[in-house]
Amino acid sequence: PDTVEVRDTSAVGVSDYFLARYDKVGRRQDPVLRFAVENRVVAHNLAMMSASQWRSSRLYEEVFALHRMTSLVYAPIIVDDRVVATLNLGGDDSAAEFDAVQLDRIGGLSELLGAILGSLQRRGALARRVGQFRAAIDLCEQPVVVSDLQDGERHVNPAARAVLAARAPDQPGIDEELANPSDDAADSRHDSDLI
Repeated sequence: PDTVEVRDTSAVGVSDYFLARYDKVGRRQDPVLRFAVENRVVAHNLAMMSASQWRSSRLYEEVFALHRMTSLVYAPIIVDDRVVATLNLGGDDSAAEFDAVQLDRIGGLSELLGAILGSLQRRGALARRVGQFRAAIDLCEQPVVVSDLQDGERHVNPAARAVLAARAPDQPGIDEELANPSDDAADSRHDSDLI
């Protein structure tokens, strides 16, 4: 979305040469792709022009004729109100034309893909933030122990590791103190300066 350059392409049923040819010659002049992206709707070439007009187009002759692809459907994949990808399907001369039910299903699939991609992006952003917070906690001079109760993981910063290492072997551990809270345990937590 930021550069409007293609970052990745994944395809089934077409040759690598077709993909390279489309990227070099076809992508910039493809009216079906442009319509799908600009209008944020499922675009079907045969709803925009007749089959004979499509077959006589320069785009068909230079690219899509390689697979005799006469029927195309592009569905925009939208994440956070931006088109981030398209789902592209095509059929050759022998394939039946896409019908209204199929077009509706393709639209639903592109919405699902958008939701999945959005979730993955948010998850990646959250993981980066967690990494930044951990790095900040590690730089902190105050002893800090962060326990993730959902994942069963614990992050102990260097200052907290030093405090824990200095404790006597017979002293209760953090988990024992948390499991059996008492005034003495609360005092020892404050004495050890663990947060």
